[in-house]
Amino acid sequence: MEKISKIITSHLWVALGLAFLIILLGFILFGFKYKLVSSNGEFFRINEMTGEVQKIQGTRFIAIDRLNDIKKMELGQLKEWETRQIGKNEELNVDIKTLWRNGKLYYNVKVTPFDKIEKIRKKNYYASTSITINLKDADNFYIKGITLNFNDMIHYINDDSLVTSNSIELSYEDMKYVDDIDVTWNFDD
Repeated sequence: MEKISKIITSHLWVALGLAFLIILLGFILFGFKYKLVSSNGEFFRINEMTGEVQKIQGTRFIAIDRLNDIKKMELGQLKEWETRQIGKNEELNVDIKTLWRNGKLYYNVKVTPFDKIEKIRKKNYYASTSITINLKDADNFYIKGITLNFNDMIHYINDDSLVTSNSIELSYEDMKYVDDIDVTWNFDD
């Protein structure tokens, strides 16, 4: 009887040791699979093995549709586009920043240098002096345009520029395809 008890005890310790190793191995393999991300003041947990995204709300994890919501999170980040040069001699620089949120595309546009803008305005006194920002997809197809009249922009003396900030209605379905922009002008320089 004592011999059977020792055998059972030794097998129990082996089983417990094996269970402990399996649990430890599980923690090593799967315990560090999450990445925490912050976007617009909200926190998300991303499972790096499956791609599952969960929003952290208080002490709860709320599952979200990972494809649409990840894309929306990316669109909700400020995008600074490469400076565009416009005019026949590429004398004007146009800096554009965009941010998409809740069906609207917010934009900040800055045109420099002001002395060249003034020359263009004087030369085109009776005509409209404007630029159009064209939103395009990856295949260079037009999605939407934003026309900005120089007369509606604000002159910032400190950095010698014309500036405007505003927003336009733009659906998520359209915005998710915006891949590039170009700027056209409506003036003689």
